[in-house]
Amino acid sequence: MTRRKIKIGLVDADLLCNGTRHPNLALLKIAGYFRDNGYVRGYTDDANCYELITNESNFEELKKYNYFYVSCVFTFTIDNPPLVLTTLLNDKKLSKRVRMGGTGTYANLSEEQGFAEKREEDMLKLEKDAFLNTLKNKSGSYGIDMQIQMPDYHLYDDFISAMENVKASDVYYKDYKEYSIGFLTRGCFRRCPFCVNKLERKVMPYSKLSDFLDNEIDEKTGKLKRPYIYLWDDNFLASPNWESLLDELIATKRPFQFRQGLDERLIAQHKRGEDIARKLASANYHGDFIFAFDNWSDRKVIVKALKIWKYYCPKKETKFYLFCGFRQSMKDYKKFQLDVAEIFMRICVLMRYGCLPYIMRHEDYKKAPLSNIYVQIARWCNQPGFFRNLSFWQFCYKNQTFWEEHTLGREPSKLKTYEEFLEDYNNGYYDEIGISTPLKTVVDFLNQFKEHKDLFLSFFNMSFKQMIDSNLWYRDTEIILGGVKFTLNTDFWDNLIGNSVYEQVLLKAFYTHKDVSLLEDEKKSKLLLEVLKKHKCSEILKIIKDGFEPAKIDKKDISQFSDFRDAYYTVPYMLQNCGLKDVDYSKMGYMLRAEKRKDVADKKYGENHMKTAAQLGLCRFERCRGNANALGSCFVKLSEADRRNILPKLCLYIPFIQNYFIAGATDKVRDEILSILSHTTQVRRRSNVNTIIHTIKESIDYEL
Repeated sequence: MTRRKIKIGLVDADLLCNGTRHPNLALLKIAGYFRDNGYVRGYTDDANCYELITNESNFEELKKYNYFYVSCVFTFTIDNPPLVLTTLLNDKKLSKRVRMGGTGTYANLSEEQGFAEKREEDMLKLEKDAFLNTLKNKSGSYGIDMQIQMPDYHLYDDFISAMENVKASDVYYKDYKEYSIGFLTRGCFRRCPFCVNKLERKVMPYSKLSDFLDNEIDEKTGKLKRPYIYLWDDNFLASPNWESLLDELIATKRPFQFRQGLDERLIAQHKRGEDIARKLASANYHGDFIFAFDNWSDRKVIVKALKIWKYYCPKKETKFYLFCGFRQSMKDYKKFQLDVAEIFMRICVLMRYGCLPYIMRHEDYKKAPLSNIYVQIARWCNQPGFFRNLSFWQFCYKNQTFWEEHTLGREPSKLKTYEEFLEDYNNGYYDEIGISTPLKTVVDFLNQFKEHKDLFLSFFNMSFKQMIDSNLWYRDTEIILGGVKFTLNTDFWDNLIGNSVYEQVLLKAFYTHKDVSLLEDEKKSKLLLEVLKKHKCSEILKIIKDGFEPAKIDKKDISQFSDFRDAYYTVPYMLQNCGLKDVDYSKMGYMLRAEKRKDVADKKYGENHMKTAAQLGLCRFERCRGNANALGSCFVKLSEADRRNILPKLCLYIPFIQNYFIAGATDKVRDEILSILSHTTQVRRRSNVNTIIHTIKESIDYEL
């Protein structure tokens, strides 16, 4: 008699109620366990199988499964369970087949309500599961070992294929398709009362990287299907093995990211905090660096850490999770007011250090007297485009102008200050047209706390661009030349010109990209240009070679332009003299060309030439916008002869050009550098690269 085949249903409870854009790691590992034991992915009558249960499943289909493994990360899923989950839990027969776990089933419990017992039970539930213990893990013993189990990264494939036809964004499901996912460590010592690790005391090793690193190759492209790594570690930097683990991640040459964020405080508190910052900042990190600033009481140590971090990572985006809304109640107005004030005080610190906030609301925020203020602050902070360009007040009022324009059909109006708004409000203007929810929320909040209205208005009017102060993390640059350490302090600058050793030190500081102030400080830029005039390219190459470390080159780092003079002269000249700030690609392309072309052509032309100017150090470029810098402004004011003299030396500032010359300056070396590009792109950019190379070689030939 044929033995009946086992059917397993895997349920991502949060996915059923649209609560996440991340795959559930526990389910991926359970799926991998069944796969390793010969189970087939996808429902079939002919074999043991496992399948992801979706909202499309009906009651009759659910009855076909022998076991259901349900994982729930978020408590709000349990508070308002989706229909499929409700059916599984409430039907007498089906509920007996359900094994359910995850932080969402207990995270909000207090210690008095049994948090410790529930967490312990949840952490061991799968290892004690009677059915799972009939199967073997990869070590050969019975039962699932979640630490060493390789996930089945294809569990969500059918769901994604169906949903990608519905979702507008083609990157919505990238976390499901492009990442190897896991924990290298578990636990934390901070014991934050709102965290699932609130009873933990230390960080322990967990999985090895090889336990979850996926090496599957895409047959069509020949490249890794999952080229990125993301990690869910609770407090990675508190691990005694942080450095060896970080080195292992770096050695994969895959971009990686810690999704839970990293503990910024440890950069200030750890005896090797400087090493942590230096190594992290130089790593091939994927996306924004994310830390946490959960409590205003941590401000001193956060500021100390920021001074270190921003020194090593002045350019790459840094975000901070800002936790809020914890233990709020409808009756406690004082606690609510303080919580909102502390959000803005933390935002103020982050603005000054050029960092972005990301609001993380605890479920308790809904119990606050005016809970929607949390929603509006999150909408402002969590959309960087708005946060960078608008104060909180401007953001809320912009919602009003958008509503008036698109709902009432009115002409777009300018942003009003609070005082201008209040005048119109008192004159009855808004009685006629109404007020949008964001604006009404702010007005209600200010009216509720009239005694502190001026304070909150000052918070609401804070501007990211006006608050940034790079002097907060600036420190005198230290350069090692010939084994000797030099500090670029006041004495150095006062005695620079005519001191051959100091001049060489300055050149090394410039060509190693160690001191951004050389590009931004007018006095230093002028001195740098004076030194560049005096030194030959051949001399500069010897300085670059001293302790040289090849730069990591990405596709975007290979120069592209149509007219080299537009890149090294016209772009910095335009940025200096056009009277505009934050010039975008299209505007620059329009200004560079005598004849108007198609918008897309102008945009590409502006992008290519502005990026090349930035590679030469002649403008500031970030977030698709260009601005004048001191070096570019000083350079364009030089005579034509001086610019011709200095241009080849600026070409040596480009990292991939340095790699080329130090590696031998041959056609073979050039082609190896270009090999990161597609064949057709190599052909297009080779002439640009040759132009830069020949500019330098002609200067060297002239010197000889």
